Amino acid sequence: MYTAISIWNGRVAPVLDSSGTFLIFEKDGGGYREVYCLKTGGAPPHETAQRLSGRGVSRLICGAASRWAEEAFAGEGIEVHSFIAGCSDAVIRAFISGEIDESFAMPGCRRRCRRRGCRNR
Repeated sequence: MYTAISIWNGRVAPVLDSSGTFLIFEKDGGGYREVYCLKTGGAPPHETAQRLSGRGVSRLICGAASRWAEEAFAGEGIEVHSFIAGCSDAVIRAFISGEIDESFAMPGCRRRCRRRGCRNR
C-alpha cells in the first residue's frame, strides 16, 4: 500500500487542486522508503487521482483541497488527509508513526479541528 504526499519546495504543497508533484512512499521499518516521484504538470484532480490510483496509491496527504478534488480522489479509492502543512519529511515521519496532530494543521484549521475533531487523524 503506497501513500502519496503533494509537495512543493520540500513542504506539503499548499493547494492540492493545482499541485503538480507527488512523492510516493511506503513504510519501511520505523521510517519510509521513497518509491518514486510523479509529476503531473498540474493536471485536473480527477486525472491526477487516476494516475496515482493506477500506481497503487491508497492514501494522500495534502494541503488545502476543494470538495471537488477530495471527491475525485475518494472516487478512485484514495483516502485523503487534507489541510496538512509542514516540511514534507517531518509530515511523512509523523504520519507513519501515527503522530499527525494539530501541529501539522494548516493555519486556520486548528480551531475547526478542536471543535469537530480533526479529520486528519
